[in-house]
This record gives sequence, C-alpha cells and structure tokens, in this order.
Amino acid sequence: MDMNTTESAELLKRGEKHFAGVGTLCARKRIGFVSIWFERGQSYVTKILRDVLAAEHKTFVFARSGAVFGQTKLETEGFWAVPNLTTHADYQIPAGRLCEWIRTNRLDAVVFNEEYDWRLVQAAKDTGVKVLTYLDYYKDEWAPLMRLYDAVLCSSRRSFDMLKEVCQAYYIGWGIDTDLFRPEDGPGGKFTFFHNAGWLGINYRKMTPAVILAFDALSRRLPDATLLIHAQVGIEKLPAEAAAIVRRNRRITYRIATVPAPGLYHEGRILLFPTKLEGLGLPLLEGLACGLPAIATDAPPMNEFVRDGVTGLLVRVAQKIERTDRIAFPETLVDVNDLSYKMAIMAAIPEQVAVMSNNARSYAQENLSLAGLASRIRPCMQRLFENRVPSSQRPSPNGRRLSSPDAAPQTGRHRVVITTHFSPAAEDTVRALCKGRGDVVGILLQRPPNGTDGGLEARKRRLQQELLSCGKDSVAWAETSDIDGPESEAILSRWRPGILLTIEGRMLNQNRLGVPSTGDGLGLH
Repeated sequence: MDMNTTESAELLKRGEKHFAGVGTLCARKRIGFVSIWFERGQSYVTKILRDVLAAEHKTFVFARSGAVFGQTKLETEGFWAVPNLTTHADYQIPAGRLCEWIRTNRLDAVVFNEEYDWRLVQAAKDTGVKVLTYLDYYKDEWAPLMRLYDAVLCSSRRSFDMLKEVCQAYYIGWGIDTDLFRPEDGPGGKFTFFHNAGWLGINYRKMTPAVILAFDALSRRLPDATLLIHAQVGIEKLPAEAAAIVRRNRRITYRIATVPAPGLYHEGRILLFPTKLEGLGLPLLEGLACGLPAIATDAPPMNEFVRDGVTGLLVRVAQKIERTDRIAFPETLVDVNDLSYKMAIMAAIPEQVAVMSNNARSYAQENLSLAGLASRIRPCMQRLFENRVPSSQRPSPNGRRLSSPDAAPQTGRHRVVITTHFSPAAEDTVRALCKGRGDVVGILLQRPPNGTDGGLEARKRRLQQELLSCGKDSVAWAETSDIDGPESEAILSRWRPGILLTIEGRMLNQNRLGVPSTGDGLGLH
C-alpha cells in the first residue's frame, strides 16, 4: 500500500477514534441544502450529502440555477426530483429570500456548497440555524470568514490539512453508490480508454485536449487502441487542433449525451483522468467503483485515491499554475508525453489491467461506500447539535475565543451597534470606534442602491481582517437594503443593542425599536 492511501486510512481511523463516545444517532433534524441542481459535479456532491443525511433527518433543497456556456441550467425531473425541493430561477439569491425559506421550513441547519456570497452565509447564521459547508473551492483570503461556519466538511486530505487550523473542519472522506457504480458482468468495455469530459471545465480543466493529443500519438503505434470521450458539449468547443484530430482519427469516438448514473464507464476498460484541478474528482471515484483502473494526475486529490501501480498509474506534473481567480489550489498540467507513455503501458498489458480492475473495485468497496460516508458524517452532526463546544466559544487559531453578537460584551457600559453606509469617508470613523471601544457588537451596513458596490466589499474585507488581527473577533456584520426597514429591525432585535450609533447614515426610528440612537459618536463616553 502506498503512503497516500495509508495516510488517508489512518486519518479516517483517527477521526473515528476522535468521535468515540459520541452517540450513534443525532436527534432527527431539519436540514437544508443550497446548491446548483443539474448534471454537474457540484450538484451530484450535494445530492450524495442530501441522500446520506436523509436516512436520519428531514432534508430540504434550495436549488439555484447555474449556467454553462451562457445557458441557464436547472433540473427538477427524474434523478433531481426530491422531496421538499424549492427552485430559484437565478444564481444570485437575495438574503431575504433565503431567510424566508429557512424560517418557513423551520430548519435546524443549512449546508452550502461552493457559496461565494458571504452575505448569504451571515444571513443564514443570523436566523439562528447551524451553518455548514462542503469545501470544494477555497481562497486564502477567506480564512477569517471560514469561522462563520459551524462545520466545514472536507472530502480530501488536502482540503482538511489546509483548513484544520482555520475553522471547525472535519475530514469525512467520500462515498458513492457502489451498487449502482459497479462492473458489468461479462467481458470488459469495448473501448480501450474512457474519458469523461463533461462540460470540459474552465480553461479545459479536464485536460480533454491533452487526452486527444496523447491518444493520437499512441494510436500510430497501437493499431487496436480505441478511445471513447463522453461529453456534454460539441466538438466545436474544443481547440481547433484537438477538434481536427477527433474528426480525422476514426478510433476516437466523441459522444455527446446526458446519461444518468451510472453513465458510460462500462464501455471502457481504462479511465483517463489527467485533470488540472479538482475539489474531489467524482468521475475518478465512480470509475474506480466500476472497476476501471485510472491514469490520473500525480497531484492531490487524485493521488489520494489512485495507488500507483495498484489501482492505476499516476502521470507526472509538468507545470503548476496559479489561477487568476486566486483559488488556493494550483492548476497542475500533466506532461503529455508521460500521459501517452502511461497509456501505452496500460494498453499493452491487458492481464495487469484485469488485476488493477479488481484492485480498483475492492478499494472502492472498502473506502468509498455510502455506508462508510454516513458513519463519518453522523458523529459530526452529533457534535454539531450537542454543542459540546459552542461556536461562540470556539478557540480561534491564534488562541482567542470568538464571541457571538448575542453574547454580553466583555467590557464597556453599552452594547453598541453601528449603522452606516460605510462610505470611504466613514471607514476610518468606524475603524476607530471598533478598535477603541470594547462594547461594539455589530455593524449594520446599508447596501449601495441599484446593485452598485462602490468598493464596499473591499473596505469591509479589509476592516474585518484588521479587527481579527487585533483581537476584535466579536464584531458581527450584516447588510440590508433599507436601514430603517423591517429587515434591519429583525437583525437588531437579535443583536439586542443598548445604543445605536449612526455614521454617515440615516438615523433609525428609535421609537419603534425602543433603543437610544445617536450620530457620529456623540454622547458615548
């Protein structure tokens, strides 16, 4: 057994030991999921989490639309038809709409998947529910904000190692339906190689052009080798050179189809997965479960699942590139010559491929079952709702404790909430008050009109990081479209301010709120 697989197994065992003594079942809860909802990896991950938790809890799905090549996508039929499904026609979700869904369904927890709008996370948390996320996409600058989550579920060692000192991270591994994804009876697939191209990925993340180039070179030496590419977009989306090869090389079959699980894995004998970047790499796990040994990138998380020489072969990385969106995981570009070489080795030794096929299936049954995933998520949920270590009292990475905006202030005579438009001119005043006073518990921002930003997000992130660095972890944030409207009143009623301080903004109606208000720090000593 190679070191990567050994370490993963040991980490899982340590997790199980860590949860020893925690009850086997958590009381039935009402758990919601926020995700895109159509034929895409993110949606399948959410669906698996939902299905696993639905065995012991009541689940709800808030399905937002997504877009691929400019086309809006949202599925509600067949595989995607689940109980308690709410759809939203846009990707952007107004905070009020999400909070209404949470309250209407009386949720106990909300699980996000690839959520980039921190206002939604904060809004969900302000309703009083537990907020969780499945970690796929991460930026280093998000570190101070990750502690908004009560739990971060990590399916790979890479993501867990990166987050374990930042927030409440749990390594849960992963699971798939190994009864659905399984080898078919009889001889192996008719194609030598199978490549799941999907939507090709941003910047050809799946490395489909490299697969085509490598196979074209290989096919000149191995006249019996064949390649099936299963895609959800046409050849015209490929680079011109790769598209020309597909049209010319008759041993390449490019099939465009949306096929429900278990897909087309059974039509191939060897899985090609030389991807640049994955959060999990679901097709890799599905292929292994179907008994396809994999040729995959020698980089995490791929090399966490593929045992070189046992369940497949790993391809050398030629270059690492930082993405322009500053994601914390670099893109890893494989050496195309090494890819072609590894493909030639596998194609030339069918007896060894048969052995690797059995190994791949055994690995999936032992490490990737849904039952195993459920057993690892269960104690996480148990701890979450037992509140053994409440999120408001959880130690931060630098040893300080995070405070909830509902907790009593540690110093000072008031519970001060600042309301502001947070213009550039107001930023220094707000900063000075937050750093100088010990009783500021929250900042309520009025969003700029007409969807404009005016640099607000950048100023907000900057001040959040400054407050974190100087120990002011207790300051909560919220945003509203109307500083004097019912949404603001609901937020403030939860924060229980002793006094409201307005900085360059309209004064709130103190009679309705029953809270003294003042402007620009007057009367606060």
